[in-house]
Amino acid sequence: MWRWWCSRPPPWAERGTTYPLLALAGAALVPLVVLAVRPPDHVRVLLRRLANLVEAVGVVALIPVAIGAFDVYGWLLDTF
Repeated sequence: MWRWWCSRPPPWAERGTTYPLLALAGAALVPLVVLAVRPPDHVRVLLRRLANLVEAVGVVALIPVAIGAFDVYGWLLDTF
């Protein structure tokens, strides 16, 4: 299976490299904008709370992915 995957070009290479490069440039500009702009304190608190919520949801969503990556689900199905 690995040879089959490596023999194919990546999906974005068939469409061109314009959109991935634009996404990379946008991702590089976001930290610069964040560092350049100083929002009011109440907006900073709101953004910090929103970032904490996004981080918590990401951690909760990552736990089943990590368990599946180590094939724990298969072990549990074989056990029970």
